Amino acid sequence: MAVSGGVLPPSARIAVIGAGAAGLIAARWLKTRFAQVTVYEQASSIGGTWLYSPEEGHSSMYQNLRTNLPAVVMGVREHPFLEDKASPTSYVSRQRVLEYLEQYVKHHHLLPLIQFGCTVEVQRGGDCKGWRVVSVQDSANSGTNASSSSIHVDEQFDGVVVCNGHYTTPIIPHLEGIERFRGMVLHSHSYRTPDAFFGQRVVVLGAGQSGLDISQELHELGIDVVLSRFGGAPDAPYGTVPCASHVEGVGESGQLVCEDGTELACDTLLYCTGYAFTFPLGDGIVQVSENGRVVDDLYHQLLSIENPTLALLGLPTKVIPFPMFDTQAQWLTSLWAGDIPLPSEEDMYAEQARQISIREQLGWPTRYRHIFSDLQWEYSSILAKEAGIAPPEQWRRAIYEEGGRLRREMPLTYKLNKIHLVYQEMTEASTKEQDPSSSSPGTTTTPTIPITSDNADVLSTLLDKQVTFTFECYTPP
Repeated sequence: MAVSGGVLPPSARIAVIGAGAAGLIAARWLKTRFAQVTVYEQASSIGGTWLYSPEEGHSSMYQNLRTNLPAVVMGVREHPFLEDKASPTSYVSRQRVLEYLEQYVKHHHLLPLIQFGCTVEVQRGGDCKGWRVVSVQDSANSGTNASSSSIHVDEQFDGVVVCNGHYTTPIIPHLEGIERFRGMVLHSHSYRTPDAFFGQRVVVLGAGQSGLDISQELHELGIDVVLSRFGGAPDAPYGTVPCASHVEGVGESGQLVCEDGTELACDTLLYCTGYAFTFPLGDGIVQVSENGRVVDDLYHQLLSIENPTLALLGLPTKVIPFPMFDTQAQWLTSLWAGDIPLPSEEDMYAEQARQISIREQLGWPTRYRHIFSDLQWEYSSILAKEAGIAPPEQWRRAIYEEGGRLRREMPLTYKLNKIHLVYQEMTEASTKEQDPSSSSPGTTTTPTIPITSDNADVLSTLLDKQVTFTFECYTPP
């Protein structure tokens, strides 16, 4: 089917790669405007990274994971993640998140769109038109009664949305003299439970979220663990977990050597050093740089500038993921359906340059291209404005920011905090969401009353007058 200017007709066939949160949300919106949407999933069930398996595989999920965001902010606008009033904490288990996604699939009738047990590669279509999705379906995971062990299929599509996640391919930095290390080396991608580490001396290298979670879990069980990270010692003591400065190599006797000269005896070196972007795409379709941490030539960190019928949804990190996927998916659907004009390549590259410049001004290294943090609000608001949908809710931002402050202040116990929400009756004025990207000088998009957890009775009034909340902070017995 001929495609002009990146706009697809209603009869277009769309392939979505991955049935994790991003793929499911993409399919939900794409099927409202296009005749055929097919979702390819390599596992036997939906969930992506939230689909736990005790065996190492696609997912990096560990058994005892709890979210590092309050559940109430994680749900998309039209399908809230409802508060569990009986739970003592607002930070939920991996099982609860998977249940949310299963409910989302059921509510939006997505299951018939999904082909399970499929390993795929996306290739350019013949005569550079459209896309070929070459899939191999494992009948054991497909949910079919096929007699053969695998089914090979080659299909044509007009648009492709890649949502295969970014917690699958570990990055393992080189340590000088690592060949002298006599213990076990693994990445957090392989970590499932603490059972194998009793009696071990463990050094966790990397103080991102997985490094903090795993070192805390091991420490609480009495396992001898030290937390280290690249770039120096943690900014602040991590509770009672012993911390060390950056491990820069392995000594002659097999001990780990830190940059301050400290030597660490170690039986298990556990890398918690992040993941590289990898995609099931043919050679040259996208360009990945910075040791797999940066995807180049993307408009709005989403749309391939050179191939505008290809999108990579869900790349941003340090964000509230599901609502951002929802905004990205609605924007992409509107663009491909022709509601949003496709900019020129020159303008798309200029927007990419703007995103790069913002991070340079913040002093961020190049590998932080897809990290957002406080930048997520402007980004989501820009996409929302172009798509003609509501920007992020102020209450969601306020809870996210207060939760972040509490995480810094009480790193070992912040997941034991409880949020209490109060939904106010909406008025005409309250339906007019604030747009932080269009605020005039002197205005603010933060709550009108500073949010504090010093007193659980303090109630925050938010600008949209729609939701108020309190944080009930955990108090040690």
